[in-house]
Amino acid sequence: MAERLIKNLGANQKNAKAIVTDNRLKVKGTDGSIFAIGDCATVDQPKLVASLVQLFKESDLDNDGSLDMNEVTLMLAKQKCNYPQLSFYEDKLIQLYKKMDISGDEKLDLDEFKAVSHFNIINTS
Repeated sequence: MAERLIKNLGANQKNAKAIVTDNRLKVKGTDGSIFAIGDCATVDQPKLVASLVQLFKESDLDNDGSLDMNEVTLMLAKQKCNYPQLSFYEDKLIQLYKKMDISGDEKLDLDEFKAVSHFNIINTS
């Protein structure tokens, strides 16, 4: 059912796996009378995505349009000063990196990196 709704709403739905909602859980692309919650939905977070894009650009040290494991490790170390909660993920970094690397090329492109906003990164198994 969710996939059918996503397909019917077209350009308003930019996530192939979940129904995109606004911050009030109203389905994007509708008149606001349809709400989505739970596993079938994801909240559109434009500020988070913009921050992720900026972080990606700052962390891409060789400017090749991707982040290798070394660049991600350095990014995490640098960002722990601003976000101490990242310390929790240090021992899970390799697992998380592999989970984010959807293409399997051992590099994260921008789309793979932005997808972290939709991951359940607590459970990296």
